[in-house]
Amino acid sequence: GCWGVSVSHVPTESRPGHVAMLAGFFEDVSAVARGWKHNPVPFDSIINRSREAFAFGSPDIVLIFTNDVNHATAMVYSPELEDFQQNDAAQLDRWVFREIEELLNSTDVTIPKRLASDRLVFFLHLLGLDTNGHGHKPQSDKYIDNIAVVDAGIARLVRLLDDFFADNRTAFLFTSDHGMTDWGSHGAGTEAELITPLVMWGRGVRGSTVKNKISQIDLSPLMSALLGCPIPMNSFGTVPLHLLDALPRYKFKVAYANFKQMLEQFILKKNEKKAHSLPFMFRDFDQLHPKILPTIESEIKRLVAQNRFEAAVAVCMQWIPILRTGLVYFHRHDQTLLGIAVASTFITWMLCVYFITLRRSSIILKDNNVLILSLKQFIGVGFMFTLLLLNGLPFTHALYLTLPTYLSCVCYNAVSDLIRSNLENFIINWHSTHCPEMRTKWLFLCTYWMLLTISVAVILSVIVSAFIYRPILSIEFLVFGLIPVLRRGENRDLVKWKRMWLICCLAVAIYPQFPVVGQTPLPTVCALSSFFTSLLIFWISTFPVLSSTKTLFRYHSALHLLATVVVIFVDAFKDYKLLLMLLRLICWLSIPVAAVLPLLSSRSVIIRLICWFSSLMLPYTLLSLSYESSFMLLLFVLLTTYVRLEFGQMTDEEFLAMSLPQRDYGTKLVADVSDTSFNDWLQGLVLVILIEAAFFGTGNIASLNSFNPSFLRCFISVFSPFTMTAMLIFKISLPILAVAFTYAVIVRLKKILITKLSMILLVISDTMALIFFFRLVDEGSWMDIGSSISHYSVCMLLTVIVYLLLNFTDYLLPLSLSRIMRDEGTIFERKRLYSLTSKTEEDIV
Repeated sequence: GCWGVSVSHVPTESRPGHVAMLAGFFEDVSAVARGWKHNPVPFDSIINRSREAFAFGSPDIVLIFTNDVNHATAMVYSPELEDFQQNDAAQLDRWVFREIEELLNSTDVTIPKRLASDRLVFFLHLLGLDTNGHGHKPQSDKYIDNIAVVDAGIARLVRLLDDFFADNRTAFLFTSDHGMTDWGSHGAGTEAELITPLVMWGRGVRGSTVKNKISQIDLSPLMSALLGCPIPMNSFGTVPLHLLDALPRYKFKVAYANFKQMLEQFILKKNEKKAHSLPFMFRDFDQLHPKILPTIESEIKRLVAQNRFEAAVAVCMQWIPILRTGLVYFHRHDQTLLGIAVASTFITWMLCVYFITLRRSSIILKDNNVLILSLKQFIGVGFMFTLLLLNGLPFTHALYLTLPTYLSCVCYNAVSDLIRSNLENFIINWHSTHCPEMRTKWLFLCTYWMLLTISVAVILSVIVSAFIYRPILSIEFLVFGLIPVLRRGENRDLVKWKRMWLICCLAVAIYPQFPVVGQTPLPTVCALSSFFTSLLIFWISTFPVLSSTKTLFRYHSALHLLATVVVIFVDAFKDYKLLLMLLRLICWLSIPVAAVLPLLSSRSVIIRLICWFSSLMLPYTLLSLSYESSFMLLLFVLLTTYVRLEFGQMTDEEFLAMSLPQRDYGTKLVADVSDTSFNDWLQGLVLVILIEAAFFGTGNIASLNSFNPSFLRCFISVFSPFTMTAMLIFKISLPILAVAFTYAVIVRLKKILITKLSMILLVISDTMALIFFFRLVDEGSWMDIGSSISHYSVCMLLTVIVYLLLNFTDYLLPLSLSRIMRDEGTIFERKRLYSLTSKTEEDIV
């Protein structure tokens, strides 16, 4: 036999890993979001190409390859067995070995006939090691014991198959879909997650004592060669001939099949691009000109006719990488054109938003006509779009290329009246620059805009860099901490708030220097954070000015104390199933309880804000693994201080006495949008930085991809992709929701339109997205590829998410359960009085 490693790819998850092994190509990164259950792989695989196939193991993996394949039989265990906290996860592997043994000993008359077929595949999915790695970590005794179970099971299986078939024609391939970190996670691009074992032995395998290294997608053509079946049509892999023990003629057949399979993909992709490209934009792949392909085929046939199979193999293997390069070339054929179109769309769109925010009148009532093109503009844009479609471009490509033209027309409509009114003054001023005063004025304006442009570029560079390198967040908060301290002229009550702001900024600045959450679980820190939250809320309840809600604050304090006990008990008594079920029930109930409690508080701004922060902290603590719960606590204090500083003209007594005003939704849309001031842009910038801190303060994109399932230990332990994803998104959204509550208070009290703030945020986030668009890569390490896509996606979704959250929190903030119940009681009382009155009138009659 031979041994070595196969190199996986990001995301290092089960579905893309198995697609790479069995289908031979790296599935699109977005496919991991499709989940697993009831979602068969929609392309060719080794299972399809086999004559008969038997698959054993987890339903989440086995069924996606065997569903809709008539000759494949799946044997799966119950999903409830996939429990990360179970004491014996090795039972999953023992179940697989037991099932295949029962199959070989089956009394079913159809089984021997099926087992006698050629191209027979046994697919054994051994999940025990992955489950033990997640639940107990790779260094644990349970993980080591599970390795022994797998070794013993494979040894017994080899003996069973040798005895059953007795023909020495079985090949064995042992590998993995992904690796695992020391802290029991996978999904990112570290070496521990990318490198997987490869052990092969049996018929057709060449013996070797040296370490071999192949790509994971090369396993598909390798298995096809061992089975003697066609290579899956979508395969991108190159068969590793050095691992095969075969005659030169057979090696040539394998290499030639790989060459032809890759050639067919190349020709199809080339013809597709040629049919859907502008004639003057299509460029052929120089290394594989149409005249070269017949020459290659002729050379291969000539060598085969002379029985020079090794030379023919060399020709095939020489051109396979070139064909693959050609496939990549045509895949990226329209990249430059579409890139220019998308960048132009970004720029014109941001100009549209900026010009609209500069206008005084309401966009909703008076500016909607700027979006409607004039007849000449409509004809021009329509002609361009139609011409692109007639030239064979796909609808989406034509849309991308036409959109910048449409947005340019919108920009012109938005500023045309401004241009017409100021053009004459501009020309007069331009010709008056010989006047020293006017020259000085123009010089000042040019200097001002140049410095402003440089400042904006520096600020955006820092914000964008924090996406890539977390410690830069520390610099942002150090600068943040100094800004209020340097401000003068506000009342004396703010001195202690400024000190608190500086202390909080310095404390928060420490966290980006820590390793990302998940690498080293620290349940003690989670428990302590919840305990200190309980103490803090209890201390706040003693303030005389907050005496009206003392009881409610005590309830909040008690809940956080209960969360402290739950976190400790879940880790200490994880082997006691009955107690664990009770604790998890408490955790699930804590989410609706935390959502209801703030609705019982008074309409005081500070009371309602503290109640919501406390309610967000409760589930976050139960979903925490390490220091992120303490970060959340500090973030809440920081946000509360920020709200106080925003109303620096008030005294503490006035601020604490503020109540939430009712928003007049009837006049919301007709309110004029004032000129966008420097403070408006500053608020938008602070909002972006706070959201960035909430998102990246304790982790990064890679840590989200390779999250540790142990963060769900207080809620579930059974493997459930959809539940885990939903809970991960819920956890990520809690700090961002806290920022949204903070700004909901500010926009409500300062009577700022959420639409206006969102449009400012749109300009900032789209500028960041444009920067990340130019940083998108589709080559290099899979870690770089995945991170570049994720950063771009986050910036694109930022405005939509924040807009929805601001409106959601603006609705929740003044909502009062007691008032709703009181209103319903009033309605009921009126109905009762009406019925009594009606009855009295009837009696009188």
